[in-house]
Amino acid sequence: MNKDLLLRLQNWDGKHSAPLIQIYKDHQGQTLFFDDLVDICLEVPELQVPATWIIKHHVDQKKQVDNSLINKLLKAGKNYQGWETRIHMLQILPKVKMEEGTVPYVEEWVRKAMKDDNKFVRAWSYQGMYEVTKHIPEMKEELLLLCEDALEMESASIKARVRKVLKQLRK
Repeated sequence: MNKDLLLRLQNWDGKHSAPLIQIYKDHQGQTLFFDDLVDICLEVPELQVPATWIIKHHVDQKKQVDNSLINKLLKAGKNYQGWETRIHMLQILPKVKMEEGTVPYVEEWVRKAMKDDNKFVRAWSYQGMYEVTKHIPEMKEELLLLCEDALEMESASIKARVRKVLKQLRK
């Protein structure tokens, strides 16, 4: 594991994205950069937030991460600590290719995220379930019912995300 990367992530203030962007710029060209980030997520739980933020930043720029690494990270979802990590991974889901063998793991942690205390995690969990239904189409009806319930019981911020998911479901 890259010691410089590990040290810089440990020294992150937990607030500002500029240092994470700089870490990304300084390390993105290294062959094992994403391998190291995934290993950090799996082995150093207290650094999951900055590591997943950097991975999300990369994916948000429409750049690829080796699919086997992404799926390794997705399979470990039930071990995510901190709502920020869960939200990063939920927001990455629509932008990466989930392998068939990964789907049951993702379904498990996304279902758990639907009951999360954090409303942003709950909101994005509906999108996560939609991504699962792409692999398990028979779950679409269940998701439709969950979305309809959410429109009655959840806060406005969650309802906004749910409406987007319903639009995708009804296509």
